[in-house]
Amino acid sequence: MLAVTGIEIVWHDPFRHALAYVLPVQEEPSPVSTPDGGHSISMDEAAASARAVYPASKITRLYVPANDIAPWRVTFIHPDDWWSEYSGTMVYIDQYSGDVLDVWDSRQVPLGNKVLEWFFPLHNGDALSLIGRIVVFIAGLLPSLLFGTGVYMWWKKRRRKP
Repeated sequence: MLAVTGIEIVWHDPFRHALAYVLPVQEEPSPVSTPDGGHSISMDEAAASARAVYPASKITRLYVPANDIAPWRVTFIHPDDWWSEYSGTMVYIDQYSGDVLDVWDSRQVPLGNKVLEWFFPLHNGDALSLIGRIVVFIAGLLPSLLFGTGVYMWWKKRRRKP
């Protein structure tokens, strides 16, 4: 499972296109802010504008605009989501006016997008809570364990030869 989810994370676009042959996949929005000559709104203002869209949900991340036309991106976890850290729901806020430019609600996307949304939480163990994190941690230690036992077996075999 970790290998497949890791492949999807690294090669997201080819994986997305392949999945689109089987399941419906909708492109995520890519709104732009309109520079008005003023200053960008603060992080608190962006969070307040986004919170108005989902007042019962928890803000998990605020992505700062990368350039003059990029919007603030604010991610949310809804009370009925399966995971606690990762969020597929995003609100796009104009960095100058504070207006909501677009909303990507992970609960209202096609099945293909929902499948893609599950890869990262499965990969880092967040989808299965603490048990998932422990399983991922143990799976991460297994290659070291295999390496160590391989070296041990090689060393024992080598010492036996005259």
